[in-house]
Amino acid sequence: MKPSEKDLHKYRLKSFIKNESMALTSLAEKTGDRPKRKRVHDLRVSIRKMRSIVDNEIFKKLGKTLGKVRDLDVAIRNAKAYNLDNKKLKKERKHLRKKVKKSLKPSKLHKLNIKVRSATNEVNQNPNVPARAQEMIKRLHEWEHPLDNDDLHSFRKTIKEVRYLLEATGQKTDYLINLQDHLGKVHDLAVFARIYEKNPTIEKEREVQIEESKKLANPAIKRALAELRALT
Repeated sequence: MKPSEKDLHKYRLKSFIKNESMALTSLAEKTGDRPKRKRVHDLRVSIRKMRSIVDNEIFKKLGKTLGKVRDLDVAIRNAKAYNLDNKKLKKERKHLRKKVKKSLKPSKLHKLNIKVRSATNEVNQNPNVPARAQEMIKRLHEWEHPLDNDDLHSFRKTIKEVRYLLEATGQKTDYLINLQDHLGKVHDLAVFARIYEKNPTIEKEREVQIEESKKLANPAIKRALAELRALT
């Protein structure tokens, strides 16, 4: 007997959370040992994927610390591209990397692994794809209005969560990835502009990315809403 679409969605969600829990556990151990740029980025993405399905304070706290390191990684790379001095940024990143190592020491890793297993068990026992989709529909409806520049960071977070839920159930999300990339550049350039004030080149590029993000937003919201409704 061929499984129903709802059963397939449940199966895919369970597989997604299983794979991400294993990835997160492995990445956390490696990042705690050596918090290099790619490891920090990959662990942060893995945490974001887990949080799109099951939120937890320990994931949120670790994700926030990793986010600060990631912002500096990008700022250092951008400073090099613009031929700007980045010695102060590298010193600050070194300090934050020590905080990451402290957050991922063996005792903290043990607690994190317990939370990861708990999250996995929660999804396995109650995948409830329709309820998760309804929550994302509600969140997306809040953005069905012309976006202000100050809205874009929070909007980006919502888009990430919608994207990961849709991916978890086997949907294609290239249009959300494209939007997320532009929103990410807006964020990175905003961080960069706060560090290197009154740089017209940076501001001009940021304005370009803002306009492109706003242009892509409404079509992406409409398509995502349709795909989320199909999960309910």
